[in-house]
Amino acid sequence: MDGAALASAEELPLPNCNVCRRAPVTNRWYSSCLPCRDKRNESKRRTKEKKREQRMRAFQAITRDNIPTSSSSSQNVSAGKKRKVPEEESKADALERMRKRFKKMELVKAADVAPKPVSATHSETVFEKYVDDKNLYKAIKRRYPDSANSIRFYGTYAIIAIPNVNNKLKARQVARDLRSSTPLHFNLEDLEAYPDGTAYIVHYKCTCRAMPPRRASDLSAYFGSKSKPAVDETPKDACRGRIDIRVEDDRSHSKGWLGQRIKVTLNHPKM
Repeated sequence: MDGAALASAEELPLPNCNVCRRAPVTNRWYSSCLPCRDKRNESKRRTKEKKREQRMRAFQAITRDNIPTSSSSSQNVSAGKKRKVPEEESKADALERMRKRFKKMELVKAADVAPKPVSATHSETVFEKYVDDKNLYKAIKRRYPDSANSIRFYGTYAIIAIPNVNNKLKARQVARDLRSSTPLHFNLEDLEAYPDGTAYIVHYKCTCRAMPPRRASDLSAYFGSKSKPAVDETPKDACRGRIDIRVEDDRSHSKGWLGQRIKVTLNHPKM
């Protein structure tokens, strides 16, 4: 039954062309007749040929405008300056020219080898942050004194500023607290202080070798010794240690309250 239906479908007449509506299509797979398909292909070919000719004419016009003519080239040559023919160089002039060139090369090489200045971002000191002054003083006690290694300590903490205590007064207060709460040795009256913008900085010299020991275990040995140094005398091998305190404004509080940032620097050689 299926074979009979297929045979009957093949025997049906072919439909007319969708373009001209007159001639039948060549087979059922096409929607137009053969003459209409030939006309369409010929139209596409002519359109493609026309576009190619337009591109060729445009290319020829550009090439013709860019290529200079013989008259214009001769005018340019005549208008331009004549190139000087180099004269024969003497041996002395050649040696002098080579000497100058060698000297210039040495200057360039020296400039490349010279050390470049370190930028401020690389030389900036990184301070370790502490919660308060007590924790900072405990950290100093753990580091000082150290008879085996030199000490480089950079610590900082922040507080809320008190209205009647400016940065200068706070720096002197921190110095007194360091003197009483840590084993550091320095004279509170022998200082170098100066303002730095809104900040205030004080420097103290370590006097650990010019003062009697402050530990209870060393007092008996010190006072029992006959060769103890005088307090006011400075020994020849005076300590080169240095204590620096910097107090500056701090505005990092979340509620915008004015604070004070205290930075303590301790540089002490091996004891």
